[in-house]
Amino acid sequence: MVDPNQDSDAALHEQQADLLPSDSELRFRRLLDDLPIGAYICDAQGLITYFNERAAAFWGREPKLNDSDDRFCGSSKLFSADGTRVPHAECWMALAVRDGQGYNGLEATLERPDGGRWTALAFVNPLYDTSGHHSGAISLFLDITATNRAEVAVMVSEGRYRRLFESAKDGILILDADTAYITDANAFITELLGYSHADLIGKELWQIGLFKDVDESKAAMRKLQENRYIRYEDIPLETKEGRRIDVEFVSNVYSEDHHSVIQCNIRDITERKQLENQLKQVAVERVEADRRKDEFLAMLAHELRNPLAPILNALQIIRLTGGSGLTIVAASEMMERQVNQMVRLVDDLLDVSRISRGKIELRRGRVELTSAINHAVAAIRSQVQSMEHDLLVTLPSQPIYVNADPTRLAQVVGNLLSNACKFTDIGGSISLTVERDGQQAVIRVRDTGVGIAAEQFPFIFDIFTQIDTSLERSVSGLGIGLMLVKTLVEMHDGTVDVSSAGVGLGTEFVVRLPAMTETSEAIIPDATDINPMPSIARRILVVDDNRDSATTMAMLLKLIGNETSTAYDGLEAVEAAAAFRPDVVLLDIGLPKLNGYEAARRIRAQPWGKEMVLVALTGWGQDEDRLKSTAAGFNGHMVKPVDFAALIKLLIQLQPTLN
Repeated sequence: MVDPNQDSDAALHEQQADLLPSDSELRFRRLLDDLPIGAYICDAQGLITYFNERAAAFWGREPKLNDSDDRFCGSSKLFSADGTRVPHAECWMALAVRDGQGYNGLEATLERPDGGRWTALAFVNPLYDTSGHHSGAISLFLDITATNRAEVAVMVSEGRYRRLFESAKDGILILDADTAYITDANAFITELLGYSHADLIGKELWQIGLFKDVDESKAAMRKLQENRYIRYEDIPLETKEGRRIDVEFVSNVYSEDHHSVIQCNIRDITERKQLENQLKQVAVERVEADRRKDEFLAMLAHELRNPLAPILNALQIIRLTGGSGLTIVAASEMMERQVNQMVRLVDDLLDVSRISRGKIELRRGRVELTSAINHAVAAIRSQVQSMEHDLLVTLPSQPIYVNADPTRLAQVVGNLLSNACKFTDIGGSISLTVERDGQQAVIRVRDTGVGIAAEQFPFIFDIFTQIDTSLERSVSGLGIGLMLVKTLVEMHDGTVDVSSAGVGLGTEFVVRLPAMTETSEAIIPDATDINPMPSIARRILVVDDNRDSATTMAMLLKLIGNETSTAYDGLEAVEAAAAFRPDVVLLDIGLPKLNGYEAARRIRAQPWGKEMVLVALTGWGQDEDRLKSTAAGFNGHMVKPVDFAALIKLLIQLQPTLN
């Protein structure tokens, strides 16, 4: 049988258990008891179920728990910020209970039963049970009356300081001034150094790598205590993971509650340091570039004056001797050599410009290497003879073919030979060897000259680099020849290397190019192999604003049977062409009154000018200049000073147009 008394006892125990707070609720209430705020809780019917001591002190009485006659603020009176009395039924606690709505940060004044008043910030929010049902409300009041405002301000200030402390983008450490131990650290410094907050607390600065040892750290602390401030612009610091960074360190001593603390601000300047180093390097490189530029300009002036001096001397010789046959031949040969040297200097400069703008184009095809070598040797022969060098050329017994631009290939070999001549004393030896090594064609240029010091090797192919700039060196250059060699060789998919046993022990340059194995491809003919043909008589108009240039060119053309006329500006050129009706017009581009492009267009616009052959003779020789001349109606484009034989060849090639 079941004892009915047992059932009633069980029901009673369940009711009592419901009245007892749970463990979590007890912990929550203990937390509220410790807070410096008034707090109370009411259920869904508005009955007060809990209040803390601070709430009772604020109100001047203890409210009755679970009493319908003592809801919310009891007999206390509530006034809004504007001084209006708020009925109990409309207070925020009542509204939160009724509507489930929160009210936070509202200022209110409460009047106690004894008539005393206190002002508070109210934070009222609804409560919900574990099922999500509305179960009541909680109200928190923070006393902000005049007597407590200072305390509140301190609390707010401390909170604001903590937020700033933690959100700072510099590392901040707080140290005890007496012990120099770290007592606090913000998030930035823990992340920067790789330590946790707990790792840093209790350590000294030297223990986290800010100073190399304890002695250096103590010395800094003594300096700080004396000056109340220290600053280090640049300290190398190693993180916990071993990463090296550079930091800026600033430290101050502050008094806090009759006790001194040290604040250390640490800023990561690694990126700034790297940028500063880069800027310093750029400045050094700029100074070096300016120095090399100045040296280059001085060398350029020297190199241009050198050929001009013998040219002027030859002219004086011809004048003084009356122009005898042998004298004229010797003088003219010498002048031709010097003019060719000047042309080569200008061509090298133009090539540098083209390379810097990516404008060099190779006209590659199957080339027999010996042919290009022979042209280079022929071009350098006079320089070799003038220096009394012994030049030994060793060519392969079997032809070697390469996919190359023959003109540029001859330029590479010519520059290497010229370089050997410049830096080999009079009577020295130069050897040029061409051979095949497996799938490569190998060109070796060796001399017995000044050699190269070890420290010069990294810069030997740099632009404007001079191996020997001493005044004793009788022949020098612009310092661009080897740069052109390296660029042109690499454009041919090859390599160039240099070696030297040291100063005074000579130098060897080795060029390696891919050798071709197929023999079916056409070989590019070299234009220099075409024998000059006599020009047929034509009417030729020469236009140049340099009267000496126009007159001498007309004289040369007249000597080989042509009828010539001259003009000295663009407008005069158009008028002379209309009157003279030439077969050919050799037309400068940079002309006064009307430039050569426009003069050509005007000639072409006339019925009598449509069939004329127009050839640009100009100092403008860039690719875009040639494109412009073609667009203006020119048949050809040659760069001054013009090789007369090359001009005759061009006119011969254009003869079908003249017929």
